[in-house]
Amino acid sequence: MEENIFQNRVDLTALNEQVKKIKAAIGTVIVGQETMIDLLITAILADDFV
Repeated sequence: MEENIFQNRVDLTALNEQVKKIKAAIGTVIVGQETMIDLLITAILADDFV
């Protein structure tokens, strides 16, 4: 029995483009800290507003 595990995948191209724009904007203020910017964006996207 073969299942298509990728059948319900969501196209995240638009989200990826917006994250790139956010990273570029934050990068103008936080210079040379790419890892910190990635972690900041991850934290923002993971926040469940509890």
